[in-house]
Amino acid sequence: ASASPPASFRSNNPAVGAGQEGEARLVENIDLASATHVHVEFDVNVCDVSGLTGVGYIELFKLAFGPGFDEGGIELQISATGAVVLVNSTNLDYPFATPIVSGVWTHLAIDIVSGVTGSIQVVVGDPSSSPAVNVKKVDTTSEVDGSVYSAVIVGLYSNSSPACTSLFDNVLIDVN
Repeated sequence: ASASPPASFRSNNPAVGAGQEGEARLVENIDLASATHVHVEFDVNVCDVSGLTGVGYIELFKLAFGPGFDEGGIELQISATGAVVLVNSTNLDYPFATPIVSGVWTHLAIDIVSGVTGSIQVVVGDPSSSPAVNVKKVDTTSEVDGSVYSAVIVGLYSNSSPACTSLFDNVLIDVN
């Protein structure tokens, strides 16, 4: 397991227009060839997302693989319609039952069990609360030429969005 120091990361992205991207993220390279479980948790104070329109979104977390980590994976995104977990291998998204509120510190805990019949669980706030997302029997395996997940990414990625500054703290990554 690895953990961040206190007051660890301020992610500041400028406004980006249609078809443009911005990012300021922490990347933890990992070897998941034999891993079956990924646990990530962090505290986040998300920027105001009320200006997101159309296809605009911000991404707070990604379990990625492939060269440059751009071959898809499992992502936690927030758009004008709310927060979702996007599973690229199935091209399905799973909406949050509990919102992520802008401007306040929120604790997120993400658990991913790898496999063709894997699972994804995201808890927002108190660790004893019901999951905001609880997906079972979903293909969480890699999707490109047998590639395996190679990075856990925490931070801000934005697409077609207004300027956004979000704070991340107490990042914990555990792979086993």
